[in-house]
Amino acid sequence: MTKKRLCQRQGDSDAAVVSRAASGPCALTDAEVSGVIKQEVTETFTEGNWGIASTCTYATAAAPAAIRLSSAMSSDLSSDRMFDGVQEVPALGDEAVWVPVLSNLTVIDRSKNKLLRIGVGVPGTKPERLEIAKAIARLALPKL
Repeated sequence: MTKKRLCQRQGDSDAAVVSRAASGPCALTDAEVSGVIKQEVTETFTEGNWGIASTCTYATAAAPAAIRLSSAMSSDLSSDRMFDGVQEVPALGDEAVWVPVLSNLTVIDRSKNKLLRIGVGVPGTKPERLEIAKAIARLALPKL
């Protein structure tokens, strides 16, 4: 059974917390993430300023940050491009780059002025982690 711990701001109603989780990086279900990483998600943690930026971390028994999704109001990839070995990822969002040294995929959706960053913390080779990140991005982008 999956345990969830949502970060609440003081004075939030339960409905406000649920509403924030219905879109953005935490809109993915544990089952969707588990299906991609082939491990059971045991906890999901959320944090952030929900209007501007937010982060959701999906944990497994083996990896406390198996998948970490962050979204922000931005269309700037300059911070990702400063790393060595950055690779363009075609056919994903309006623009996407893979930062192998960090196992991060960052995708831009200009129509929503959104940046989605996916960190992959599950074991695997860099190419395997990229494929996981791309699969998560395909699930998450429509929900931003």
